[in-house]
Amino acid sequence: LNLQNKRLKFKSLPVNITNDDGFSKRNSKLRELSVSGNALRLFNEQKLLDLLGHLHDLETLSLANSKLDFVSATVFSNFPKLRVLNLRDNAINVIPEGCFESQTILSRLDLSNNKITVISHRTFGEGLRARLDVVDLGQNPIMCSCDLLWFRDWFMADSKLFSVSDPDYQCHNTLAKTQLADFTMHQQAC
Repeated sequence: LNLQNKRLKFKSLPVNITNDDGFSKRNSKLRELSVSGNALRLFNEQKLLDLLGHLHDLETLSLANSKLDFVSATVFSNFPKLRVLNLRDNAINVIPEGCFESQTILSRLDLSNNKITVISHRTFGEGLRARLDVVDLGQNPIMCSCDLLWFRDWFMADSKLFSVSDPDYQCHNTLAKTQLADFTMHQQAC
């Protein structure tokens, strides 16, 4: 189901999502859903759960360019069959630790062009890193520090996993934006 650029309003969706015959029940077997390009910036976790929470069979979900400013492990834990998640071009600034751990078959994750400054190794645990075939975190204002060295190492060790070129991964806390691949810190400084 493609609801891309439909300018959805939570209370005036084209189908009723507020009762048992609504969007979440009638379409609960949906495998692919795009609501990209809709203004979801005023949505909180509960509203997103109300909209999507019963779509347990989703394999592909795109919320790209939807003005979202958060991601939530609670919301995504409702999608055990999710393989592809597109969250690019939003206003997400934090990825909670373990946010995607419940997606045991997630293979493609796009968080590019958001406002993410910190990428924690607890957000991308070893299990999740092993499952991902493609991940895009490019075009985010990454703050390079000792805490990001693990990510630089992952980025360098598995460059095919990161589907974009190096210029999309820059340290934004240096005067001259340093490419992530060129970022170094001495162990003594850490």
